[in-house]
Amino acid sequence: MLQSLLAERFKLVVHTETRQVAGYALVLGKGGSKLTHSTAEEKRGLGVRREVGPNGQISNTMVGRKVEMRDFAFLLLLTTQRPVIDRTGLTGEFNFNLEFAPFDSDGTDSNAPSLFTEIQRLGPRKLHCMALDVRSVDSYTIKHFCERMVYALHHEAAGAPACRR
Repeated sequence: MLQSLLAERFKLVVHTETRQVAGYALVLGKGGSKLTHSTAEEKRGLGVRREVGPNGQISNTMVGRKVEMRDFAFLLLLTTQRPVIDRTGLTGEFNFNLEFAPFDSDGTDSNAPSLFTEIQRLGPRKLHCMALDVRSVDSYTIKHFCERMVYALHHEAAGAPACRR
């Protein structure tokens, strides 16, 4: 409905396609998880920070408090710049601390382990690299739209007369 309105109003032409993308699946290893369950009193928190030590060594720290696995997978997506899906089957909220080498590091400027090594330390849980067929997410490419229509609508909404080019 929205797409047809945009097509009518702005002469928008969109191309839709489903793509296969490389990504990661978060799965449990044979021994289960060593993640710590959160307590009710803890406050929720999630983040990543980069630190440079006194000797110039660089490391990233990922911290989570009262975090569900879907949120952890989303943080991994932001860190790895690839889709991450949760296939652990774990429910509830967890705490974790991960210290790992930056992705843009060649290994000489950090003594920290890789992110994947750190994740396995929390397990034997593994982050598998696999090709994900992301059928539920379509890729949209804008082929054409009428700039004059967008300009006219903006000025009409602001109370100014529409542009008559």
